[in-house]
Amino acid sequence: MLFIIFSLIIIAVLIGFLFIFPRYTEEDDLAILKKYQSIKEGLLSVMTFNIRFDGPERDPNNHFTKRIFRLTETIKKWEPSILSVQEPFADQLRQWHSHLPKHYQYIGYQPDDADSNLVHPLSHMYFQVAILYNNHVLTLLEQDYIWLSKSPRIVGSKDWDSHGARTLNIARFKFNNDD
Repeated sequence: MLFIIFSLIIIAVLIGFLFIFPRYTEEDDLAILKKYQSIKEGLLSVMTFNIRFDGPERDPNNHFTKRIFRLTETIKKWEPSILSVQEPFADQLRQWHSHLPKHYQYIGYQPDDADSNLVHPLSHMYFQVAILYNNHVLTLLEQDYIWLSKSPRIVGSKDWDSHGARTLNIARFKFNNDD
């Protein structure tokens, strides 16, 4: 009985949330975009995406070959200075980059061909994280890539009971209009 009462309370709260949160429309998006464009000069605008794997989806319209165009349109509309990308396969990143405006450059782990640790069937997964930057706004000064482990300079290292290797892409930029 207590379980039923508790379940009904949870359902009532969840239904209540449907009426609390305002609807977000395309007009709202355009209004925010206009405000952003009026103040973006001199700002460092940053976006982040988890572009997810390029594989079978329950909804075919959500496959990467469809998502890539929505991602590209979002970037073209908002023109971020920096775009952080999680979980891109190298092939996905290259394909997406070919659709983006030419002033976007990407950085991430680029293995040395002699790196025997990455010569395996998953070698297309070089990028775990990547940074794309607008070279009209920023100049890359330096970049580094480490593995989040007790031995961050060992390619593919992992610790702390992690299922897979975790990485960090580090970059230092300067604004192009800075002297």
